[in-house]
Amino acid sequence: MEQITGPVHGYWLACYTVPSEQGHYAYAKLCIAAPDDVWEANFAVRKVGAGPCTDPAEAIRLLVERTTSRLARKAAQPSEWMILLESTPTAR
Repeated sequence: MEQITGPVHGYWLACYTVPSEQGHYAYAKLCIAAPDDVWEANFAVRKVGAGPCTDPAEAIRLLVERTTSRLARKAAQPSEWMILLESTPTAR
């Protein structure tokens, strides 16, 4: 099974599943631009996975849910650079 989901907190997920003896695993390439297809997903910055699950759709659902949660936590924690960029200079 293949699926492209997004944008999710500014990223696109190029998802696919792989069957195994334990169940179905889902993997996704986390992309900064909308990919044309799962296998030619350019601009991937990370690969994530989830499973095993009883069926491919459940594996992708779990993967998207976990990735969305992680990206939300990341967005809620500004980096040091964002704090510097958003701070206003103090008068001396």
